[in-house]
Amino acid sequence: MSTFEIRVLCQEGEADAVVGALRETFDTGPVRRYPARSDKGRVRLYVTAQHPADPGRWPAPEDAYRLAPSLDAERAWLKSEAREKTTLGVLVSRVFWLRDAAVRDRAALPHPEDAEAARDANRAARELVCWDQSDLEPEETFSIVSDPRGYVRREYQAWRECQQASEYADA
Repeated sequence: MSTFEIRVLCQEGEADAVVGALRETFDTGPVRRYPARSDKGRVRLYVTAQHPADPGRWPAPEDAYRLAPSLDAERAWLKSEAREKTTLGVLVSRVFWLRDAAVRDRAALPHPEDAEAARDANRAARELVCWDQSDLEPEETFSIVSDPRGYVRREYQAWRECQQASEYADA
């Protein structure tokens, strides 16, 4: 999916509404805002965008977390893992970051009005995306950045399914 640049010249008081409309219509990156060169009271807005990703791209939370242990069990695993595998203050396991992001996502889901829980889930999801950055396809990165929690769900679902398949193979 290709990205494109949008440039808008508008009144300062209209800028937030314009940005909101762009975000409803496209998957957008950060908006860059500058004063207009000659028109007082006007601003220039620049945003990198692309057409919205297919909504079926990311699994629904109930599908992604279908095989997940309870939140308490996951939190206990994270606490134990953090104690055992911290090297110079840095956790070295992608699985840790994946499970941490999934726990935070799952904890935020039942409380959509809780902005702090959503921010925490998004921050953890972005940390996982940063961890995985070198393995991502460039064209995939933009849609992941626009929905990092969807990325966590896809990755967690794939990881749990592999874990379950491995358990069956060992039995």
